[in-house]
Amino acid sequence: MDCCTATVAVRSRHDSHPSAVKKRAHSCTLAFVLALTLSPPLAAQRVHGTLRDSTSSQIVLGAVVSLLDSAGATLARTISDEHGQYALPLGLGRRRLRVIRIGYQPREVAVSRARDDVTLDIAMTRIPAMLSSVKVNGRPLCPGSGDNAGGLAFSLWEQARAALLASVVAREAKPADVRMLSFERTLNMNDGRVRSQKQTRKEGRSTKPFYASAEPSVFAQSGYIKEDPGGRVYYAPDAEVLLHESFATTHCFSLTIDRDHPAQVGIAFEPASGAGRDTLVDVSGVLWLDRDHPELRTLEFKYTGLEPAASSARTGGIISFRTMANGVVFIDWWWLRYPVMVASFRSTVSSPYQQTLFDRRSERRDLRVNELDQSGGELLSASWPDGTTISLEPGRIVGHVMEKGTAKPRAGVIVKLEGTYEETKTDSSGAFVFTPVVPGKYTLAASDTLLSDLVDARTASRSVDVTRGDTVVADLAVSPFAEVVSRVCQGWKAGPETSILVGTVLDSTAAPMRNVAVTARWLEAVNVIDVQAQVHHTERTYQVDDAGRFRFCGVVQERPVALKLLRPDGVAIADTSVFAYDAVVRFNWRVRPKR
Repeated sequence: MDCCTATVAVRSRHDSHPSAVKKRAHSCTLAFVLALTLSPPLAAQRVHGTLRDSTSSQIVLGAVVSLLDSAGATLARTISDEHGQYALPLGLGRRRLRVIRIGYQPREVAVSRARDDVTLDIAMTRIPAMLSSVKVNGRPLCPGSGDNAGGLAFSLWEQARAALLASVVAREAKPADVRMLSFERTLNMNDGRVRSQKQTRKEGRSTKPFYASAEPSVFAQSGYIKEDPGGRVYYAPDAEVLLHESFATTHCFSLTIDRDHPAQVGIAFEPASGAGRDTLVDVSGVLWLDRDHPELRTLEFKYTGLEPAASSARTGGIISFRTMANGVVFIDWWWLRYPVMVASFRSTVSSPYQQTLFDRRSERRDLRVNELDQSGGELLSASWPDGTTISLEPGRIVGHVMEKGTAKPRAGVIVKLEGTYEETKTDSSGAFVFTPVVPGKYTLAASDTLLSDLVDARTASRSVDVTRGDTVVADLAVSPFAEVVSRVCQGWKAGPETSILVGTVLDSTAAPMRNVAVTARWLEAVNVIDVQAQVHHTERTYQVDDAGRFRFCGVVQERPVALKLLRPDGVAIADTSVFAYDAVVRFNWRVRPKR
């Protein structure tokens, strides 16, 4: 049973009219594929053992161990666990074990046949100072080049591919039970703020972190987009694409560093020119590795060969990797960003994706970006059968809604992230919480709707930037309630321990009554002078509006309020009484006129 299925293909649609700005639809993007699977039974005979560092004798975890037949084909594979141990079904015939792990030289060892299980411990030779001594000179290695500096980049690319393969094998051999948060959204063109967003929580068994929708050789031949007059589909490279021989033969490699990735070295790749590939949409990017502990960190990529407008929108994506204590290389967050294109006002084409006279997309300047769409997700938690677990703190927004000037908390205020479905109300202390929140730039808005049917709601808003795992504190201040009382009561007294009584007069069919008035009378005060009690009552009359509403300010709390309904000639046709306990009391009065 599938809990979720998604691909790295996203469709960017358009409107036929060049000036249309309606919301675009698209398919889903980079995501975990969550599915329940059954592992095949192991053969009766196995080969198993422990991997250790040849110098320190420390265990080597996270290495890919493959069982090969006499022709070199892979029969089975697994990943060494947190104890450096592995086990594979052996079967019949001549066999060899191939072991690869980032930071170590690959090993191939013959397996001797025996009647029982075969124990084969393997020593792995570390590549000394593989990353810490890397120097960047900027010269790339392209297919057919013999440059030594580029050769180092290619050697490191092979090491990175070993880590990518580990992520592939880990999902096969050690699937995890995961909880994740995925999202699809549209961003503001100017500042990247969220205009609309839908986020979804999912959970299940993860067997494949992400996948492309075609064979790697297809991308090498045809590029990473597919389009027709109805729209464009972007494809992102998954692990299998990066591991495939066709990727290495169609890209150049070099080494890079920058301030945004401290203590890391990047293996940059870009499309090789020539061979008719200049008209294709390809990918360039950087695979970042940790210098001190050879591990994958992130894959950052962008699309090449796009229209200038699409290129300036930084169309591409990021995938983040995490290495677990049991050796599993896992994806913990990812996103893909792509533009929705429309024909410019000067263009004569009805679709931005139809065939034109241009040989290359990079020559087209008759298109503009109408909006930016982004899809992605992040891991909330994962657990493996061996007891390894991880729980990641999501982004959170917390705060209070207070009154301006008085700092009094406002309860029951509606707070929401504009453009999303996320909405909550403040508690008695004025506090609110949003969690989990995917990273991004948002507009936080508060609306105090108390008496908003009589006067405009009191609102406040502010911008908030949420990053992964951080808690953003964002307080909001609305106009004091006293200002609302002043506007509603229009000069009537509304002192302490008093209420505003707001009512609606309805007839027997629940329709609002018009051309009637309501008189309210309540005990205002009792004064004792010279042992004599003086009782003061307040009486007011209010002509209902077209909605049948009336209001009385300054009603003393916890005392009965006598109400009379009057015809235009002043004759009473109904009466009732109510009590006021809160600052605002609402009362629907469904009356049956006296006969």
